[in-house]
Amino acid sequence: MPEIYQNLFPEFFYKEIKKETIATCDNCIMLEGNNPIKNMSFYLKETKCCTFFPFIPNYMVGLILKEGSEYGQAAVRKLISERVGISPKGISPGKKYQLDFELSREKGFGQNLSLKCPFLDSDVDCSIWEARGAVCATYFCRNVCGYDGEQFWHSVKNYLSAAEQKLARYAILETDKNLAITKNKPDNRFCFSADEIDQTQSPDYETIWGKWLGREEIFFQYCYEKIEKLNAESFEKLMGIENDFLFVSLEKSYEEMMFPILPDRLMLNPEATFTRESNSFILNVYSGSFNISDVFFEVLNCFTGEFNVAETISNIGENPGIEIDEELLVNLYQNRVLIGC
Repeated sequence: MPEIYQNLFPEFFYKEIKKETIATCDNCIMLEGNNPIKNMSFYLKETKCCTFFPFIPNYMVGLILKEGSEYGQAAVRKLISERVGISPKGISPGKKYQLDFELSREKGFGQNLSLKCPFLDSDVDCSIWEARGAVCATYFCRNVCGYDGEQFWHSVKNYLSAAEQKLARYAILETDKNLAITKNKPDNRFCFSADEIDQTQSPDYETIWGKWLGREEIFFQYCYEKIEKLNAESFEKLMGIENDFLFVSLEKSYEEMMFPILPDRLMLNPEATFTRESNSFILNVYSGSFNISDVFFEVLNCFTGEFNVAETISNIGENPGIEIDEELLVNLYQNRVLIGC
């Protein structure tokens, strides 16, 4: 969690969670050679998962400019000078980038150099880690708790995204109320103006920035100073009822991740697919791919839902090298290899 939130967010965010040990940036499991699974859609070593341009709220832009790395500051200044996706709310990808990302995310995520994050440095490391946005702070390519872990981090992302929007608006109001007066034009994602196609400065850029035109960096740093002075009580007021609304999902997903309850009957997920290798199978489910033995393949197929878990284990009997205990069943369930029925 970015440090700036530590004195603002509720105590919930200090709860113990399981460390995500599979998704490690330094030794990316999604690079070819780091993963024992073959024939996967691996990430490019030049990008890893960073084929995504995150929204950076105004106060985080200010943090980068005041205290960030040399590379991060240079990246921010370059984007500001280009005047594309730069607004009082922060830095966003241009409309053309957003469309390219949406069109390629399902089949090309992590594989397109043209979508490389502008904040990724020459060592393929994040240069703005201390100011990373909601999506980057909560994304893990593989979760220790499988599907349940992914749902938990999705809930955290929603909370962070809401906090970013609230805090960015607050920073604008506290810095210059006149910048809060913006005209929201209807937008068609497939209809581009000339500046959006060419990714150049929009005609209304000067109007949007007013007296801060050419002084955007100073504005962003003022925004950071406003948020830096906030306390937890003020933040709670800013979030309002949305805080309570988002916490319903947060608390539910936390309980399901940390304290999973096995259904009485389990069956092999009908959406699971198996690919035969020389001496094993590759099991593919939504949460990832797993290399399993022939014996384990047979064990999984014993879970049909016809009998409860205890009866199924009894029917399987003893298999050499496989101990079917609760920990294994929980892991299979959280990864949705087995599902309730």
